[in-house]
Amino acid sequence: MQIREELENLIAASIAAACDDATLELAERPAPALERPRDLSNGDWASTVAMRTAKLAHKNPREIAQIIVDHLPENNMIASVEIAGPGFINIKLTPSAFQSVAARVRAERFDFGKGTLPEGTPRNVNLEYVSANPTGPMHVGHGRWATLGDAIARVMRHAGYQVSEEYYINDHGVQMDVFGNSVSVRYMQLLGHDIEMPEKCYGGGYVKDIAQGIIDRDGNKWESVSDQERIEAFREIAYQEMLDLIRETLTGFGTTFDTWFSERSLYEVDENGTSPVSRSLEIMNEKGYLYDKDGATWFRSTDFGDDKDRVLL
Repeated sequence: MQIREELENLIAASIAAACDDATLELAERPAPALERPRDLSNGDWASTVAMRTAKLAHKNPREIAQIIVDHLPENNMIASVEIAGPGFINIKLTPSAFQSVAARVRAERFDFGKGTLPEGTPRNVNLEYVSANPTGPMHVGHGRWATLGDAIARVMRHAGYQVSEEYYINDHGVQMDVFGNSVSVRYMQLLGHDIEMPEKCYGGGYVKDIAQGIIDRDGNKWESVSDQERIEAFREIAYQEMLDLIRETLTGFGTTFDTWFSERSLYEVDENGTSPVSRSLEIMNEKGYLYDKDGATWFRSTDFGDDKDRVLL
C-alpha cells in the first residue's frame, strides 16, 4: 500500500469515527481524495474533503476540517496537520513515512508498485506503436515513439495487464509501388541510363544503396525486363531489406514486438474469393455505414461521434 492510500484510509477512518459518535451526521461518506498542494510549503498532501462535505453535514467547512483532524487515528505517518483557507486539510509527513517507501522498494525490488486489476477488468491489451512505413530507414522521430510505446507496455504489464506489442507493417498501397519505382530508376541510372527520378519518389541516398546492392548481386539481370516487372521485383527486394533494417534497429534500441502484422494479409483472398477487407466492407455496407460520393466510398463515422465522415476507398 502506498503513502497516498494509507493517508486516505486514515482520513476515511477519521470521518467514520466522527459519524459514529455523531460529531458529523452524513447520509453518505465522501471520499478523502488527496492531492498535491501547489505550494509544497503548505504540506506534502492536502484534502478538500471538508469543503466537499459542507452541504451534506450542514456545517462550516473549517469546522468539519477540525472535526476530521480531531478524529484522526494514532499513526506514525503524519508529522503535522494544518487547516488552511476555506477548509483545506494540509498534511506534512514524518521522515519515517518517506523512509518506509525506500525500505519497501529495497524489500520488494522489481515487484515494487506492482498492481492488481479489479475482478472483471479487461486484462488483454494490444498496443500498436511505431509502425513506420517500410520504405526507408528509421530516424530519431521513430525512436521517440519506440521509447513511449515500450514504456507504456512495461508500465501496463506492471499494473497487471496482459500486453501484446504490435508493429503494423504498412506494406500495401501506393507507397510500396513508389518505393519499387524509385529503386528501379536508381538501378537504371547506375547502369548508365539517362533517366530522371520521377516527381513522386523516395530520393534518399539509401535508395541508391539498395540499387547498388542489387547490381552487386545480380549485375544487369534486370536491365532488359519490362519496367513493370523490374518495379515489382525491386519493390519486394527493397521492402524486405528495409523491414530487416527496421527490425535490427528496434532490437538494438531495446524494443521488441510480439507481432509484426502485415497490412497485405488483410487483402489476401481465400478459397471463397474474399479477403478480410472485402468481408468487412460487405458487413459495413449491409449495416448502412457506407455510401458513395465524389468517386469514393465513405464511412459514416459521424454516426459514432466523429466530426466528419471518412474516405475508405
